[in-house]
Amino acid sequence: MPRVSYRRQLIADLISGMAAAALDEEDYEDFLLLDSLFDADGDLSLGSFLDEDGDLWMDTLMDDLAEVLMLVEANRYLTPRQLYDKSRDIVLNYFFNLPDDSFRQLTRMSKASFQFVISEIEGHPVFQNDSLHPQADVALQLAVALDRLGNYGNGVSLGR
Repeated sequence: MPRVSYRRQLIADLISGMAAAALDEEDYEDFLLLDSLFDADGDLSLGSFLDEDGDLWMDTLMDDLAEVLMLVEANRYLTPRQLYDKSRDIVLNYFFNLPDDSFRQLTRMSKASFQFVISEIEGHPVFQNDSLHPQADVALQLAVALDRLGNYGNGVSLGR
């Protein structure tokens, strides 16, 4: 069963609350509306629709729920997002600490051969980047390239 996000659950709860409020308020609201239209003398009064600030007083629970629902639907995230720094060191430490057979399965070469290839290519200008977004480490780029080149395109390989 798929996990329901907090936002989706909140939207469902607001809609359910609006449905319940509509059923509860319908009869009572009609009575209050008719009763409030008339002043003490029994005359129809337009001022009876306005509160002290001149706004309509007929805000109901249904109106409040609808306003919250529109606010929730207008925002993708209900709380500020936390951005985490990406650590390339974790990937490289994990990668170089793999057992020899797993390392060979991934790169199709031994760790010593891999280190030799890195020492030969790391000074090449293709690995130098002057943009605001630095390139991944040469070892990581080489590992990804070797993994891609080691597959036929369907990703099928022993040990995967």
